[in-house]
Amino acid sequence: MPRIVSDIDGTVLEQGEPLQPVIDWIKANSEEVVFLTNRPEAERERTVADLERVGIAYQELIMNDSGEEAPVFKAKVVAEMLRKGERVDYFIDDSEANRDAVEALGVDVVDPEDIEGMDGSEDDKSEPEDAGMAEATFSRPPIGDSTMDL
Repeated sequence: MPRIVSDIDGTVLEQGEPLQPVIDWIKANSEEVVFLTNRPEAERERTVADLERVGIAYQELIMNDSGEEAPVFKAKVVAEMLRKGERVDYFIDDSEANRDAVEALGVDVVDPEDIEGMDGSEDDKSEPEDAGMAEATFSRPPIGDSTMDL
């Protein structure tokens, strides 16, 4: 299962409300989660409370106290992870500029809008056909996914 680095605002939360399709996809398809946010360190307490409402277990919360623009900050953090030999299988962020900056490092990126169920259609609330499958799916299966169309 992958190690996912995820943004918070616009990705797992929208105006303080959980974005359930993305949350479900992350929970079903991740081994480890690192949250990488442009929120400043001064907002850590509020951010931790927000993440408790989201309900995703995470290994690390990295916040931007450098004042750098988000694409520069996020690419720098991911580059450092890779330099240390840490896996970054997917980077999820609602900002195209942030995704582009990280994708340039060779990391697979995910636009939360590409996760099934983000369009708000009524059939998104239906039960999954196979209880062993993730409720929300991405257009490309995660690394290590053994499902296949028969």
